[in-house]
Amino acid sequence: MSEIEIQVKTLREYIKFIASTRGYTLNALVEKLNKVYNRKPSVPNFTAKLRRGSLTVRELLEIGEILNYEFIKINIVEKV
Repeated sequence: MSEIEIQVKTLREYIKFIASTRGYTLNALVEKLNKVYNRKPSVPNFTAKLRRGSLTVRELLEIGEILNYEFIKINIVEKV
């Protein structure tokens, strides 16, 4: 498994974990995102984006707003 795949899997699991600690299932999270941001993505579409790691920054920020959580950008520098 590549480093990118590990990061994507970690982000997916992290979002699921934070959602569960805030009392949300993925279904409930998608419903809330749809209601608050007036969108219509389906649960399978959302989970596929999580699995592929293709969430946009905007979507990640919106998830953070719903979950009352701030995702902080971390710069990763390759060791030489």
